[in-house]
Amino acid sequence: MNARRGDNYALDITRARDFSWAPKQSLRGTLPKLAEAMKEDPAKFYKENKLGAPPAAIKNAAARSHEKSR
Repeated sequence: MNARRGDNYALDITRARDFSWAPKQSLRGTLPKLAEAMKEDPAKFYKENKLGAPPAAIKNAAARSHEKSR
């Protein structure tokens, strides 16, 4: 069990900016798109992002969701 499981951490990129680095995209704009792409087609999302095969739980949830939408 992870002792820090419930901890929340703020992202701080201050030191990265000291080296003239800045993120190309924001989490606020990107995260909803990632979540939607994964919900739509988990297998495709995993393949396009080179994550290997999706876990069985994700495959099963996607299959149930697809059956409900028919």
